[in-house]
Amino acid sequence: DEVPIIGITNGIHTRTWLAPEMGELLERYVGDSWRRLPTSEVPWGEVEKIPSAELWRTHERGRERLVSFVRERATAQAKRVGLPSHQVHALSEVLDPTALTIGFARRFATYKRATLLFRDKARLHALLTDEERPVQFIFAGKAHPQDTPAKERIKELVHFARDPAVRRRIVFLEEYDMGVARQLVQG
Repeated sequence: DEVPIIGITNGIHTRTWLAPEMGELLERYVGDSWRRLPTSEVPWGEVEKIPSAELWRTHERGRERLVSFVRERATAQAKRVGLPSHQVHALSEVLDPTALTIGFARRFATYKRATLLFRDKARLHALLTDEERPVQFIFAGKAHPQDTPAKERIKELVHFARDPAVRRRIVFLEEYDMGVARQLVQG
């Protein structure tokens, strides 16, 4: 009763995390109020006027930018660790800009269960190779230097991602940081 705190809500700095393409779209329909006013004062009802096709195309442009970023980053990391040239080249074709993309980006720790998907590898393989309903995964993260089990989980993921049948649908990005996080959120 002495401390009148009911709850704390996590917040974000919208301009940092929103894709530039989406910001431009908001600007056209909502005006610049979303950039300068508190969220509660922005005329969000104007968003309803955005044509679905235009919204979807804006989303697609962000996804295309994400795929390009992932390809460049994955190719650079493959060269850095000395993978054979055919594996490096394969990374230039990783991910499909039109597929459902699921991201998992955070500190790798065993309790976060990042590799839960790998418990049923046959089912995961079937999901990743379904051409009618394409699904793909982007993993990014780091393990604490002394967390050996988490480092083993990352190795398991990377090994699975090198399987020729699924390597275009699953990728692990090293050196996860705020720049990588921003790209993932915006795409």
